[in-house]
Amino acid sequence: MSPINLTKSLYIQYLKCPTSMWLKKHAPEELPQPSEHAQFIMNQGIEFEELVRTTYVDGVHIESCGEEAVRDTKKAIANGAKIIFQATAIIDGYHVKADIFVREKDGTWSIHEVKSSTELKDEYVDDIAFQKMVFEKAGYAVSKTFLICVQRDYVRDGDIEAKKLKKEIETTDTVEEIVLETEKRAKKAKRILNMDIRPDREECPCQASPSDTTYEGCQCPKYCYPDLSPCSPFHITGINTKKARQLYEDGINDVSQCHSGDFAERQAIAIEVESSFKPHINKKELRALLEGLAFPLFYLDYETSGSVIPLLNGYRPYEDIIFQFSLHIQPEPQRKVKHIEFLWEKLSDPTVALSTSLQENIGPKGTIIVWHKGFECGKNMQMGEHCPQFADFYADINRRTFDLKDVVKDSLCVYPGFKGSASLKDVLPIMLPELSYNDLEIQEGTLASLKWYQMVTGQVDKKQTKENLLKYCERDTWAMVKLYEKFLEVCQ
Repeated sequence: MSPINLTKSLYIQYLKCPTSMWLKKHAPEELPQPSEHAQFIMNQGIEFEELVRTTYVDGVHIESCGEEAVRDTKKAIANGAKIIFQATAIIDGYHVKADIFVREKDGTWSIHEVKSSTELKDEYVDDIAFQKMVFEKAGYAVSKTFLICVQRDYVRDGDIEAKKLKKEIETTDTVEEIVLETEKRAKKAKRILNMDIRPDREECPCQASPSDTTYEGCQCPKYCYPDLSPCSPFHITGINTKKARQLYEDGINDVSQCHSGDFAERQAIAIEVESSFKPHINKKELRALLEGLAFPLFYLDYETSGSVIPLLNGYRPYEDIIFQFSLHIQPEPQRKVKHIEFLWEKLSDPTVALSTSLQENIGPKGTIIVWHKGFECGKNMQMGEHCPQFADFYADINRRTFDLKDVVKDSLCVYPGFKGSASLKDVLPIMLPELSYNDLEIQEGTLASLKWYQMVTGQVDKKQTKENLLKYCERDTWAMVKLYEKFLEVCQ
């Protein structure tokens, strides 16, 4: 078997989780596939990079692969190219492509790495340092390095202005500081990548969290954290990954093995609940909190969609378009609940129409109930800024908003199985197992965001997608209605 070259993506994966790097090349079926939304984010990054390229004049794009790309890079340089997209170097078992390779006035080269983020991150510095190391091994003098990322303050006004959308951060000094360390790490990563057997986790400890279900978390916990309990130290409320990993390395793989006295109050309560399999309910405080809410009760949830390249005029990169709400209204205790819904179906700004509908249905008195107040209140402020005629309305809503999530987050009601989480998707099936999202086509917010984007850009069936979006958002507010009732019941 021919040696496997270490690429920059494999190197970055090694820094997070050496085992997943090895599996990616030797047993890719062992790794989870990116979710539909994760793939969308990747595609957004590609779209941003293509837009950035348009800001360079006479750039040569290397479209070939492998050794052919190395030859094409050298050929482009020989022909006088001063800007090369995807310039390639392969040497000593390393393989890199530079997003943008620029000839400086003194004849040296600069690397410009493109990321669809709004800020410099440590992993980007590691990425650039790896590229610099390999290009220099291949005989190129690299004098400067840069990160090209997204200018968060850019506001769309007509056609996208690529030069204003991007910003460039020089990383030369930061990269230079870690080049020697990068070479040491890269040598080890290359050796591990080419081993015949999966690396030993003791030699190559995973730096990612097994409880992080995003693509940033550990992709192979059964290998990196064998025998880990479904309710492990990584699930303790608010614990950082480093501390949880230390507990695991000390032989503690279940919260029942933890000493609650070593933790903060909220964490101690969660540990006691998961260890005893008995709920913790502060009946007095919970009852006072819930009975103090003023009727009518308005259970409100928004769905939003943001993209690196703003879809609409007046929006910034990643700024959310609030395209949908679900509202359940309970006028008085024991009275029937009414449901109102709104879904914007066009590629235009929904703020005025959505705000008008909300204003028609949320009166000047009563409590607005949400799950995760920071999100909904933040979106209210945003809509008030976009449409000042509604600013007072949204300010009033925010003053009257109650976060039902606080019941769990503040440990007034904690059930076994929450695993340190106060997420609605984790709390609901434990407290109300008969009510879940499993029967829905859309089961979480990131997929709702993607499907709306696809709907208004003509990529999916509009009728079916609309139906799926409405069902999902309604389920969120109905879940809050039923959880409010359940919280009232358990505190009696």
